[in-house]
Amino acid sequence: MLQINDLEIIMNKRVVLRIPEITLKSTSINALYGEEKSGKTLLVNTIHGLYPNYRGSIDFFSMKRQNNNSYLITKDVHLLKKLSVEDNLAYKSKEFIDSIRDYSLLAGLENDLDFKIYQLPIYKQKLVELTIACGLNPELLIIDDFDKSFTSQNLVLAGKLLSKYKNDGGTVLLTSNLKIPEMDSSYEINNGKVENYEK
Repeated sequence: MLQINDLEIIMNKRVVLRIPEITLKSTSINALYGEEKSGKTLLVNTIHGLYPNYRGSIDFFSMKRQNNNSYLITKDVHLLKKLSVEDNLAYKSKEFIDSIRDYSLLAGLENDLDFKIYQLPIYKQKLVELTIACGLNPELLIIDDFDKSFTSQNLVLAGKLLSKYKNDGGTVLLTSNLKIPEMDSSYEINNGKVENYEK
């Protein structure tokens, strides 16, 4: 679970984003919506620990995971492009190789294992990246710009991976410009403040 309370993110000595409360329950898929430049990326970077200038609390609670709080997927692809898909799947951690392999089968990557990453279309590269992230089993998987990274070509497979990840005990936070239906919880950034979307 992730609990955020009274968070204020500061830039150039002024508060640019206020988050009274966000609660992401364990085994859930959650969304953060907002227009371009509304602060979605700044917020997820803060949660992930990449932006330290804030006041308030960001607390992870987990009984079974330690030292692996969050994994961030951005719009850009972060893979070893000259290595094969199979080498990329095995690169991150031998400890999680069986889990990553299970996710790769669900993603339909079995026929792509010998291809170099740069030989694949971007939508398949994003599936490889998501496969690795899910298989590493972080407490919180953050996907920034979900609506730009996972489009009609790979959205169904991404949904299958995220459903398995949730069933395996993971929590997802994705950002999007547009509302995505059927989330466990949704939050909206509007005029520098984050509010529960359902309110």
